[in-house]
Amino acid sequence: MRTRRIKQILRRNPFPHRRTLGFFYGEKMRAIASILPQEEHRSVLEVGGGASGLTSLFFPRARVVNVDPDPPARERQRQAATRTQLVPGVATRLPFASSVFDCVTLFDVLEHVPDDQMAAAEAMRVLRPGGSVLVSCPSREWRYPYYRSGFPNICSSEVGIMAEWGHVRRGYSREDIPRLFSGCESVAASSYINPLTVIAHDIAFSKLDERLKIALILLQYPVTLFGYVVGWPGPRMGLAFTLRKAGQRSPHKVEVAA
Repeated sequence: MRTRRIKQILRRNPFPHRRTLGFFYGEKMRAIASILPQEEHRSVLEVGGGASGLTSLFFPRARVVNVDPDPPARERQRQAATRTQLVPGVATRLPFASSVFDCVTLFDVLEHVPDDQMAAAEAMRVLRPGGSVLVSCPSREWRYPYYRSGFPNICSSEVGIMAEWGHVRRGYSREDIPRLFSGCESVAASSYINPLTVIAHDIAFSKLDERLKIALILLQYPVTLFGYVVGWPGPRMGLAFTLRKAGQRSPHKVEVAA
């Protein structure tokens, strides 16, 4: 049942070239899907969803509220036709009453927030007792490009890419996230992007022309596929977690602050 659910979710990968340029995104989706809570969630808060709308891919039947400081206009239009409500706001000061959501997601958000402790505390505040927190983030082993000697000219510098992406820290360890959400029980964890699949990741974010990127990813696709299916020893560049807030779930109405 879980395997079928993961396959259904992976088919929702929004990238137009999901087996090449969007392969890394599929890896992240698989890692998160493998640890999704089994219970149904009616109301889900996506913190910092931006243009990805990743949460709605995992919870297509839920009412999703996406909090973002300045969501792109195209995303406002796209999500207006879905069950997703876009609300301006920041992770460290969520415009909601306490204990109103079944689930809160922070997908690739915490590494962008200077005060990540406050962001975690706010997520815990708006989460109902017994609710779930889903987190994805880069690990402390992430670097760009991973094989520096193999990508001397086609990739931006790590400092440049972190500035472009708005990262304020490299990433987290497996112990950091449960510690950050100290009021939660750690339920499950997963990882993604290993030393083989990272090659496609780095090519996808290189400065090359799109067609050349696709050609290079296809050229080394056996390596990527082997790393994806079999795995490979060594560090993982991405982490995903499911945590649960203590207490029993009880229904509440979602209220957006004025």
